[in-house]
Amino acid sequence: MLDLLEESVGPIVDVYRVGDPTRWTELTRVHESGAVSQASLSITTPIKPEIAWIDLYGPTGSLTLDTTRNAEDFGAAMAAIPAEFAVAVASGEGHALDARRGLHLQQRMATALADHAD
Repeated sequence: MLDLLEESVGPIVDVYRVGDPTRWTELTRVHESGAVSQASLSITTPIKPEIAWIDLYGPTGSLTLDTTRNAEDFGAAMAAIPAEFAVAVASGEGHALDARRGLHLQQRMATALADHAD
């Protein structure tokens, strides 16, 4: 979720968290552009089917990505991940969403958990 929002809205410069990270957490991110984004995250809430959606609001309107309404598109996107990984490995050129990117996001989460704990 952080990755999608950062790619959509711009680099994250700060993250604030409220809630219980083992149950339900709200993340507020401040982006380099001054934009603010929020996400509700839970890995323990028993909601079926799993729900994932993003709403983006801006000066010209809004966009929505709803993985439950667009299951085929989401499935195709998820299927592309191992294919892109295979191409990156075979070519030796790497990928923008590599281990460095994962570490960047992990550091943002660690900051949110340590500096802005309840």
